[in-house]
Amino acid sequence: MASRVFRLPCSSSLQSSHRSLLFSEELRRQQAQVARVEKIRVRLNRKGPDGPETKTLLMNRGVSTPYNCAMHISEWLSKRSVVALVDDRPYHMLRPLHADCSLSLLNFVGERLEEVNKAYWRSCAFILGAVLESAFKDEFAVTLLRAPDVPVISGAFCYDVILDQKLDNWKPSEAQFQALTRRAFALLGKNLPYEHLSLHPNLALQMFQENRYKQEQIEEIASQQEEVTVYRYIVCPCIYMLMHICVLYIHIHNRCNPSLLNTSPHFLSRLGDFVDLSEGPLIPYSSLCFQFAITAAHPLKGKDSASEASAFPAGYDFHRFQGLSLPVYQRAHHVIWHKLVKRATRLVLESSGNSDQATQPQSSDSPSTPVLPSPP
Repeated sequence: MASRVFRLPCSSSLQSSHRSLLFSEELRRQQAQVARVEKIRVRLNRKGPDGPETKTLLMNRGVSTPYNCAMHISEWLSKRSVVALVDDRPYHMLRPLHADCSLSLLNFVGERLEEVNKAYWRSCAFILGAVLESAFKDEFAVTLLRAPDVPVISGAFCYDVILDQKLDNWKPSEAQFQALTRRAFALLGKNLPYEHLSLHPNLALQMFQENRYKQEQIEEIASQQEEVTVYRYIVCPCIYMLMHICVLYIHIHNRCNPSLLNTSPHFLSRLGDFVDLSEGPLIPYSSLCFQFAITAAHPLKGKDSASEASAFPAGYDFHRFQGLSLPVYQRAHHVIWHKLVKRATRLVLESSGNSDQATQPQSSDSPSTPVLPSPP
């Protein structure tokens, strides 16, 4: 039998482990800064039996999360909540709260479904990235690019990767997509939490020192933050200087939680050992995903992806992997599911946010690198 492309489940990625180790060290460092427990007031807005109601909860600053707030009400509420709204802004369910605030909890059948859909699609793409980073044997270099921001109505979530040149002619068969899907289900079955850290360029650059595409994204995010700072300085230099001195004092003497100093919507997120950039909140746990399938891999060039021109050089070759998922509270009949999976094989482009451009079915009879899927 010809050599396989997918690695055995026991094989691990040194780069992924290195990023996870740095993530754990930074997370412990931030948690250690909470030397004194202080109380904050969280006004939890929810629908009660007699209409809208507000409950005031005393929670721990820098420790308690929206998920903990939901647990104070009921286990049912904590399990069904997907995204939090803190002062009407989307917020990760497992991210600590740092000040008095108003809190609303969103689920799959309530209000602000657009925010819920974005978080769920973003989380599924995160799982897809985790699978792709660990699925191939070490002899095949796989470079993760980014998860394109596509709406749920497009029919599929995506992750762009650059595959090894040895796989230029590789056309995955149905059996190989099933093997990738089984790896995704191995993550879902572990009920792993999505952990968050505020994005700090120095730490992020250290984590992704071997991935120049991720470094370009991080540097672009950092430059955007600097532009905002310069703009504020021009508008009101006196206030800016005072704030700058205060921030430096807090950072040097107290080394407070970086999330207090970073208002960027970008985060470093982790699922298991997989660490990646994320823009916006994710769902709290992987077990919220129920039906899941990795459906397609389309070879593209940079100019075909409708990506930001500044993100990557035009003309580079990459593959857009696509998938589909439904949450545990929105299951579909198997007939409907198979129709949705078939639709999710069509190419999704960022510019249009749809999947109108169909591709030819990928047949296992076409020239490809032979593989033998190995179960996770």
